[in-house]
Order: sequence, then C-alpha cells, then structure tokens
Amino acid sequence: MALLLDAHFARGSASPGELAAVCHDVHIPIHPDEHITAAAERADGRRARETGRWLVRHGTDRCSATLGLALIAAVGTADPVTRPWLLRRACDGDFLNAYFVGGVVRTTGLHEAATASHVDDEIMDHAGRILLVMTGSSGMGATLSRYPHAEAVLAAHLRHLTRTEPSAGRYCTAAWLAGNLGEDGDEASVGPARRWRHHRDGYLSLLARDDWCGVAREALAAKDPGILWLVETAWGRRLAAFAGRPSPQSSDRSSPQ
Repeated sequence: MALLLDAHFARGSASPGELAAVCHDVHIPIHPDEHITAAAERADGRRARETGRWLVRHGTDRCSATLGLALIAAVGTADPVTRPWLLRRACDGDFLNAYFVGGVVRTTGLHEAATASHVDDEIMDHAGRILLVMTGSSGMGATLSRYPHAEAVLAAHLRHLTRTEPSAGRYCTAAWLAGNLGEDGDEASVGPARRWRHHRDGYLSLLARDDWCGVAREALAAKDPGILWLVETAWGRRLAAFAGRPSPQSSDRSSPQ
C-alpha cells in the first residue's frame, strides 16, 4: 500500500477515485502502520489530506474508507470550526470511544475548556462522558491514569454538577465514575484507587443529595434505560438512591406465579 501511495502521489493528475480503485488489490491494516504513515508524510500535505477526506466521504467499501482514515491520521489537521462539536458530541459513551478519546482531549484542549470561568452544560456533560470512557480504555487508547489533566477536569466536572440541575444522564455518569474510581475499577486504566479518593467521595456525596436521589428514583419509575442498567448492577444498588433495593432478577424470581 505504501508503494501504491508513492506512485499515486507522484502523478500530479491522479484522482482519489483512482486510488480507491487500486487499493482493493493489497492488504490495508486497520491499525496504524509506519510504512503507510511515512508514504503519506512524503506526499504533499494538502493533497494527502484532501485525498484522505475524499476516500472517507465517498469511498464505497471498507478498503478505501480505511485508507482514507489512515491518511487523515497521518497528516490531518484539526479544523478550528470542528472544536465546538468535538467538545460536545465526539463521545457518546460507547466503549469504542476509547480508541479515539485521547485524540479528542488533545485536539480540543479539554482541560482548558472545562476549567474556564464560563462553561456550558453540554461541554461538561460531554467531559463527564470522556472521563468515564478513560476509566476503562486500557489497551484501546488514552487512560485516565496517564491523562496529565485528569485531576483538574474531574474537579471541574464535579464542581459543575454541584451547581447544576440533576438529570438521569448526569446521575448515571457520576455514579459510574464513582464506581470506576474505586477499588473495583479497572486498575490498568485508573491506577491506584487512592489517587482518586477525594474525587470519588465528592461524587458519592453528590449522589446522596435528596434532589439527586429524587431524580434517579423518578427516572427508575419511568424506566429510563441508563438508570435501569445501573440498578441491575450490585454497584448501582449500593448507591443512596437505591440502597437495599433487590436486583431485578431476584424480584422476578420471588414474584408470585
């Protein structure tokens, strides 16, 4: 593939569509590859970026789309107009977010946005999702233990939650963060639990507030999917809002026939 890229970019008149047509004939790795990266860097940067974007947008198969992503990963630049979207929408909580969460925090300067004097709810809700992804990203991408601004962003997120309205989504994010920062969390992603004790205690204190407990219970009664999933776990049933609640499975088994 690297040889094909060299030949393609050596021809000034070659179109991205021509590259898409020939990339079926060779193996294109799904992980970063030093040879493809080097070939992209040998090409004119602007042309390599435009080619990568074209392949991602217009490629009709996995080969061309994967090659396009590889080119963008090697020589792409962050368009300033994308930063607001990246700060609010890049991560939706899916575990696959772990593969690119590091790029999001670096590109957006998340710590600067989260600790600014004025920050909106969308940014902080998204920051919470990013932090949560990083508590379970070992082996896939950037982890919380290696994120240099982890303490600052966690503190900013917690401060924001204490002065904003509770919601089911915010409750779930705070609850999972509190759980994952404890002894039962993924040590490979968060490191020693004692490092996060102050933050964990802060989240647990917030989750025990009457207004937050009330919102969580109302969401449970309304069968909110996130809350239902949380309550199905032993950790969720240890939280103040649901303390002593039997597991759904136990309730089903004990129900009269």
